[in-house]
Amino acid sequence: MALLSLLGQITRFKKQIYLVLIAGLTLAFGITLADWGIRESYFHNMISSDSFSLSFSALLIACTGVSLLLSPSYYNRLNIPYMDIVVMKLFALAGGICIVSFVNLGLLFIGIELLSISAFVLAGSDKRNLLSNEASLKYFITGSVFSSFLLFGIALVYAVTGSFDATVIGSYYTQQGGNINNLFFLGMLMIIIALGFKVAAAPFHFWAPDVYDGAPAMVTLFLSTLGKIAAFGAFLRLFNQAFLPVPYHIGVITGIMAVATMFIGNLSALWQDSYKRMLAYSAVAQTGYLLLVIPASGNMSGDVLFYNGVTYIAASVIAFSVLLLLNQFTESESRSELKGLAKQNPFLAFAITVSMLSLAGIPPTAGFFGKYYLFTLAAGAGFTWAVILAVISSLISIFFYFDIIIKLYTGEAAILAINRQANMFLFYSN
Repeated sequence: MALLSLLGQITRFKKQIYLVLIAGLTLAFGITLADWGIRESYFHNMISSDSFSLSFSALLIACTGVSLLLSPSYYNRLNIPYMDIVVMKLFALAGGICIVSFVNLGLLFIGIELLSISAFVLAGSDKRNLLSNEASLKYFITGSVFSSFLLFGIALVYAVTGSFDATVIGSYYTQQGGNINNLFFLGMLMIIIALGFKVAAAPFHFWAPDVYDGAPAMVTLFLSTLGKIAAFGAFLRLFNQAFLPVPYHIGVITGIMAVATMFIGNLSALWQDSYKRMLAYSAVAQTGYLLLVIPASGNMSGDVLFYNGVTYIAASVIAFSVLLLLNQFTESESRSELKGLAKQNPFLAFAITVSMLSLAGIPPTAGFFGKYYLFTLAAGAGFTWAVILAVISSLISIFFYFDIIIKLYTGEAAILAINRQANMFLFYSN
């Protein structure tokens, strides 16, 4: 489909090809669901089709489909050839499916690189915007460094086990009991560092706020949803296949990373005037919550991560759709632009309210139940201390999420042009 979309940029049949692509993604989504319950391996056991890979693949396909539906109007307004963007998003989707379905660590590396290279290009897609160019360059340089960490970590694990197959590595790890080879442990640690960068976990999160803020809003939505969920799927799949039970020291390290990421994201978001940059730091904080699933890897961890992924994507799509709508009326991305929106457009204000409440984890939203399942899983694995700190961090996030809600329902409308016709925009964006 990516190759087909290239033809859309050089022919007169752009709209027709675009519709074919949407139909193709719909068909792929249906085929993925139809294969549910069937477990098979392909390409000499490099990739596996199972309930975990199928559920996350379907989620990534749906995420890409929503992004493509929003693309034409947004990129046409910026005078950016959107079919080129479609190509990169489809390549990113292919990489994402690879890394949530891998068995061979070589395929994990290839999938991450395919996703990352597409992300580098997407971040700099607004060539006339210096912030977009800076975001792409910064992402490329830092991403390349941490890709070398991943490759070196995989090489160390291979040197000890003699295999790239995650199931073989898992058998070796189980046989060793608590006596882990130092090189093997170092390889694990380097892989965790590399994947920590990919999901924007502290202290490797430094790239995320600037890249998310500098990239076009549509790209930010794509990277903070598909990119994040795919990387977390790979993270959890690796642990479930190769590193169970999670070593105590690794569990503590990932728990500390999770807590640090939550607090850095939420405390930084408190001081952001820009709505887009606030969402960027919010995405970093959400990474911290999702990271709690790693030290609690086991039978239910995949279900908990999937549910949280669905709720996070739904809330993010609404939050960023509002940003895309605001960009049609003003170049400012200040949170104050949302003042009095409820008086002009109650439906739109209600949608934002639900999104903010869900991200904050306030009952009875889906985000609350996601955090409840996540915290219960982590506490059951012995990380009660991390859960207590996560609850405190969630209380901090209430201040900036509720600040948005208060602005919606108080004061005079900052943008008079937003009327009830915007409801249709939000409807099609979700």
